Amino acid sequence: MIIPEKIYIYRLTHIENLDYILTKNKIICPNHPDAEKDYINIGDKSLIENRKEKVINLEPGGTFSDYVAFYFGARSPMLYEIQKGYNGVEKRDPEELIYLVSDFTTIKLLNIQYIFTDGHAYNHLSQFFNEEKDLKEIDWKAVNLVKWNDTEEVL
Repeated sequence: MIIPEKIYIYRLTHIENLDYILTKNKIICPNHPDAEKDYINIGDKSLIENRKEKVINLEPGGTFSDYVAFYFGARSPMLYEIQKGYNGVEKRDPEELIYLVSDFTTIKLLNIQYIFTDGHAYNHLSQFFNEEKDLKEIDWKAVNLVKWNDTEEVL
């Protein structure tokens, strides 16, 4: 797969978390000692809980809660679930949601350790990567789709 020239990364969060993020001048993972106890999680609560135990078997290691999740695409299945109240996820008004946007080049320049996957990180079929060369494993066409389903076009 051809890697895009500029790779944006997106973090979806509740607007009330913005003050905390700006005060700390960074986004903090759930396991960080400075993690905000009143941080408003907007995702699937059972998935958030399960991530605390899911071990990452790739450097720098840890569990999912040692990382801040970003998406490569601006539209995600999680955004759909939040806007629709689907799959047991609390429905939120669009005005409550914001995207924090950065890019992969900035992550490299700041020497931030990272991992990424070629699918939903909790899915057992997804592979984990920690090297820039492996960005070719991402299905960039699927990342930028507006709708997701199993079609010949996607497969």
